Amino acid sequence: MTENKKKTIHKDALALKTHITDNFSDEKQASLHKHIGAMLSLMAEKLECDVASANKKGEDVVPFLQFWIVKKNANGDYTATFKSHSFARQLTTLFNENNQKVSPKMREYFYQVLTKPPVFLKYINELAAIAKNQGEAAELYAPRNLIYLFKVIMLSLLEIVYAQDDVWLTLSPIGKFTRCFRLNRSSHEDKLKGGVLQFYPTYLT
Repeated sequence: MTENKKKTIHKDALALKTHITDNFSDEKQASLHKHIGAMLSLMAEKLECDVASANKKGEDVVPFLQFWIVKKNANGDYTATFKSHSFARQLTTLFNENNQKVSPKMREYFYQVLTKPPVFLKYINELAAIAKNQGEAAELYAPRNLIYLFKVIMLSLLEIVYAQDDVWLTLSPIGKFTRCFRLNRSSHEDKLKGGVLQFYPTYLT
């Protein structure tokens, strides 16, 4: 008998934009969806700036979106792990409790982790500053618009990656997102059958 192997599903920013259009088109700020690509670029630029700043200070750990930390290893490559393993486990626990489907409670928990004050508002203000400096559309200078775009991007990311096993969502120029099924603490393995949301910062140099 041949073993059935799961087929890897590759998705990109187009899939993200399609999901946002399909699920958020009725919202008042839906006209901002045209800036999804620009928002992803701003988020990537912010991460690169944070990494460059850390390098100047001789630091090798950079927080990313309050869920992950990006680390530079001995080979000079960048990897990411969880800022808090309890955050990652709780997200998966909520997924498993809902018969391995994304629930409103899971979405709310994820968004609350990502947007904890005061770090999140500082992050948004820095994105606005980058947008102004790069001459982006004036709509991207307003924090409320950036917050909306961040929300629809991250909630759609969650939905796409958790919709099926072995989905890889590539959001150039940020990196890749998927669910991995192993965590350092094997004692929690039974609670992680749904996998944990991992980030691979493949575009950092």
